Amino acid sequence: MIKAVDINDAVRYITETIIWAADAAIPKSSLNPHKLRKPWWNDACRDAARRQKRLWGIFRCYPTTENLIAFKAEKAYALRVRRQSQRESFIRFVSFITYSTPSSQIWRRVKAANGLYKDFTILILKSGSAIYSSPEDIANIIVQTFAYISNSDSYTATFQANKNRAEEIPISFDSERHASYNCDFRMFEMRKVLSQCCNTSPGPDGVTYGMLHHLNEDSLSNILRLFNRIWNEQTYPSQWREALVIPILKPGKDATDPMNYRPIALTSCLSKTLERMINARLVYELETQNLIPIHQSSFRKGRSTLDNAIYLETQIRNAFVRKAHLVSVFFDIEKAYDRTWRYGILRTLSDFGYYGNLPIFSRNFLLFRSFKVRIGGTLSDSFVQSEGVPQGSVLSVTLFIIHISNVLLRLPKAVQGTLYVDDLQISCQRSTMHALARQLQIVGNSNEIVQSLNETHLIC
Repeated sequence: MIKAVDINDAVRYITETIIWAADAAIPKSSLNPHKLRKPWWNDACRDAARRQKRLWGIFRCYPTTENLIAFKAEKAYALRVRRQSQRESFIRFVSFITYSTPSSQIWRRVKAANGLYKDFTILILKSGSAIYSSPEDIANIIVQTFAYISNSDSYTATFQANKNRAEEIPISFDSERHASYNCDFRMFEMRKVLSQCCNTSPGPDGVTYGMLHHLNEDSLSNILRLFNRIWNEQTYPSQWREALVIPILKPGKDATDPMNYRPIALTSCLSKTLERMINARLVYELETQNLIPIHQSSFRKGRSTLDNAIYLETQIRNAFVRKAHLVSVFFDIEKAYDRTWRYGILRTLSDFGYYGNLPIFSRNFLLFRSFKVRIGGTLSDSFVQSEGVPQGSVLSVTLFIIHISNVLLRLPKAVQGTLYVDDLQISCQRSTMHALARQLQIVGNSNEIVQSLNETHLIC
């Protein structure tokens, strides 16, 4: 399989083999959330419920006093068993919670314990004066909306002219020099990545992380050979370019407007495994060479939103001590991932001095992306994502960060700024409000800041 002539054939053979093995070895269950068992439900609850149901059937056929007493006694016993099981389950759940337990996991357990499984359905969509109600039409309207956001037609005429002029200069990552980040991947890198992956929903190929976790040593070695072949031949499988998008309504928004849905992209777990391995090398190089500004706190080891909050609090306290004024401006960047300029990302990698397999994979990873929207069991037509970074990928976040972080480097010394991915905050301190307002107006109208935002092409 690995030695097939074409990379796409090799990926298809491996995917089909993993799916075949999973179908033969892994039992399948219903996906209906209403049939899912509550976490406290056990064999004792099941047996008590069956006896209660059987005695109720006997009482309905033979409504005597003895049968009614027997049914009520069994009903009371089943209720006592359930309450005891709930109590024990709650004690186990509380003892499981620690300071490091994610809040999402806690809420998932709480909702499961209470049987809260929310069905998500889209009844109708409105586009102009037209109303769509069939699943096929709804899926196609949403996918067209997502495709337009990432299309270059949504750019301003000024930016399109600058974009076309800049892209006339090709970017070459070819070099005969050797760099450590371009060497073959080793088994410990793949095992480390797989150990950090949770069993999330699969992409269009149906391969899950759970399947990869249960592969034996020989199978993992073969997949590593496939990854190294993709890496060294500087290709990207066409099957991994397509994403399956699930639209989720934004909180408090009108469900009939297709612009109010957030795309949740499902991509191949095989592809994401390789992306994580490459991302680990890229992040290491960026951190060791100090290419990411210190005040960009997102997805970096030992950094979080708390760093930005404490930094702003320190500035506020310093302003109080100096009896000065401090004003902070927060920028909300619209559709940041979907509208990022891909050529700008590649140019940033070139400016950093990267060459060889790493930037070439990043270029192949960004180009020729497509996606489909799924509504229930209905799939839309396939649309191309012309610009932006692919949703649902760790590598996308890093590529986005290194490009948008240029904004912080172009701020004047009198203005401080922080970033968490695309959340930008700038602040300035002055003795009078007039001087402070003038400084921030100068920054807001600064050609460097506007140019930096335009190069990333984000709308504030």
